[in-house]
Amino acid sequence: MTWVRLDDTFPEHPKVLAAGGDAAWLHICAIAYCNRNLTDGFVPTSALKRLSDARTPTRLAGALVDVNLWEECDGGWLIHDYHMYQPTRAEVLAEQQVRHDAKVKAGQLGGLASGIARRKHNGSTVEADVKQNEAACRSRREAEGVAKRSPDPTRPSSSFNPLLDPSGLFLTAGTEDDRK
Repeated sequence: MTWVRLDDTFPEHPKVLAAGGDAAWLHICAIAYCNRNLTDGFVPTSALKRLSDARTPTRLAGALVDVNLWEECDGGWLIHDYHMYQPTRAEVLAEQQVRHDAKVKAGQLGGLASGIARRKHNGSTVEADVKQNEAACRSRREAEGVAKRSPDPTRPSSSFNPLLDPSGLFLTAGTEDDRK
């Protein structure tokens, strides 16, 4: 999750005052949009109507351009000096990756600690647990009669053809007698 960073003097900034309250609110909504969607300060024309409930949001965008808070570009606008106050897409993604890696590592360490605690509680060793697990898997396979690998259940059987089904349950075309 990203956050919008605004200076506490933002409402009194001369550019904001010159643009007007509705344009300033559009500016704040656009910053939030850019942070949420990791656009690096780009506001596409298609998003403008969702960011403002004004009848003419392009007029408000024009006011922001006039006071140099936004810059016109192909397909929309760029928020002026966006990266001075907001994180870049690359920075956000790198931070997310660091957090993800830390959570994965913490989960692995927690799993190891849990296994050690269970073994201590049960009085068993890792080697004994591995041998017991292998024996249980082998006996279960033998009991189920699974000597070889079963076919992939997500793949359709190449030998089954519903139009040639001898039971007649899946015949969709019908017989000549059914059509009369």
